[in-house]
Amino acid sequence: MKRLLIATLYLSALAMQARGAAEAENRTGNKFFKDGKYTEAADHYRRAEVEAPEKKALSYNLGNALYKAGDMEQALKSYERAQNPGDKQLRKKVLFNKGNAYYRQQNLDEAVKNYKEVLKIDPSDQAAKFNLQMALRKQEQQKQDQNKDDKDKNKDKNQQQQNKDDKQKQDPKNGKQDDKQKQDQKEQQNQQDKKQEQQKEQQQKEQDAGKEDKDKKESQAAQPLKPGQMSEEEAKRLLDALKQDEAKEQLKMMKLKIPNRKRGKDW
Repeated sequence: MKRLLIATLYLSALAMQARGAAEAENRTGNKFFKDGKYTEAADHYRRAEVEAPEKKALSYNLGNALYKAGDMEQALKSYERAQNPGDKQLRKKVLFNKGNAYYRQQNLDEAVKNYKEVLKIDPSDQAAKFNLQMALRKQEQQKQDQNKDDKDKNKDKNQQQQNKDDKQKQDPKNGKQDDKQKQDQKEQQNQQDKKQEQQKEQQQKEQDAGKEDKDKKESQAAQPLKPGQMSEEEAKRLLDALKQDEAKEQLKMMKLKIPNRKRGKDW
């Protein structure tokens, strides 16, 4: 029993000594913090936290020093360790500063969430209300900017695609015309081919007809005369001869009708 009491007193002394060391480090940290030397303050708060990890206020102080030093990530980790459900006022401060740290990181969703938690604890907290309004306003602006960026990106993408399509339509060498243009070109080519084929057929028919007529004439000219059949030239000569003979005969007859006597008086 006596040994147990001694051990208990010894542990209590160690705890008191640790608390004393933590308090000393905390006071030194407060001094550096007040002077604006936040990195040095964080070093002493960290030592104090090691000596008395159960003291959530030390973690809160460390978080504040890191926040002021600009290290938001480590500050948020310290604030997480400082969470104490049983200490409403400390929890309120932790949540408020967490909201500020998230705001500095542009993590507006988490900032809004923490400010709202502060107001659940204390609806009259004016600083939390103001910061919440700022975060919500910036959050809305951020969404509008994002929507605008998305629209601009889509517009640029559509414009690039349109330019690409226009270039493909204007440049037949690229072989990438759209389907409609290809179909139109194919139909035009088919019509041209058909027209050319019809022209060739017509020319061939005309050539064949001319050749047939020529062959017919040559064949007729080459045929021998049948017995008793006169050629066209012979018939013409014969007709001319007959006409000449007929003219001579008529002249002869006229001469016979004219009396060959002298005119004289009738008495």
